[in-house]
Amino acid sequence: MKAFNKKIVLEDGEEYLGYGFGSNKEAICEIVFNTSMVGYQEIVSDPSYTYQMVVMTYPLIGNYGITDEDYETRQPTIGGMVVREYNDLPSNFRYTKTLSEYLEENDIPGISGVDTRKLTRSIRNKGSRKVIITDITTSKEEALKKALGLIPQGALVGWGGTMTAKQIGLLEALNQGNYVTLDREKGKTPEEVTEIKYKCFHADFFISGTNGISLDGQLVNLDGNGSRVAPFIFGPKNVLVVVGMNKVTDTVEEAVKRVRTVAAPMNQQRFLRSTPCTVTGSCGNCLSEDCICNQLVITRHCSPMGRIKIIVIGENLGF
Repeated sequence: MKAFNKKIVLEDGEEYLGYGFGSNKEAICEIVFNTSMVGYQEIVSDPSYTYQMVVMTYPLIGNYGITDEDYETRQPTIGGMVVREYNDLPSNFRYTKTLSEYLEENDIPGISGVDTRKLTRSIRNKGSRKVIITDITTSKEEALKKALGLIPQGALVGWGGTMTAKQIGLLEALNQGNYVTLDREKGKTPEEVTEIKYKCFHADFFISGTNGISLDGQLVNLDGNGSRVAPFIFGPKNVLVVVGMNKVTDTVEEAVKRVRTVAAPMNQQRFLRSTPCTVTGSCGNCLSEDCICNQLVITRHCSPMGRIKIIVIGENLGF
């Protein structure tokens, strides 16, 4: 399977991965859908779609190319295209260029390989929203810059155990910056640590990694006492999740498997807990006192919209 290289992220945090075609630029638009079975050239060149990213519900796009006689306007102003399957080998004696070539000439980004049925249902049920099309990966340096750009100066910021945020320098930057931080490592007694954990529920931002994330953007997390996963469900005004590529899986089921057989044993070994996986390196489905597989939380949707924000980093980070 070819690796995805692009993604679209809606303003409520929904994320869809795919393959880029057309222009390579990053763009922010309004997302809409079109149910036409033919006529993608007319749609791309229709001025009514100015600055809108159009999801094509028909699954195969690009198969007859672009012709010189079928434009609605010579200067397209569409924001972008989202398709299920893109065909870059047109079969049409009239075609003069491919759809990708046409989009690239006019600096319009496209993305294929997206679950357009799910995306269309989302638009139908929740309405049009802002969307960004961007590269699937972000460097650690870019991720740090993006994360700090989301958190206003003076904000109350807390976090649980997140190796990913630590590895990109985010926790250090927050502790040294103009923020009010809730760092449980600064607790001098078990009671102080517990109090910091409670205060995180009232934070402006809660910083976290994730144990797994599926290609359709569902987060999977496992915890022992629940203090790390509970803020995903309720409490902080915003949750900022930083994710390494090693956490990405094809499906939710594979994410759950990764959490149980990779993340949990590695964390138990790191903390030298007395569980079977500390010794064997694989999940024994135990119920021991030191077990951290107590709360399994799957975050499939964000409510209110935009509360959970995700930054995917193009490196293997965390556990």
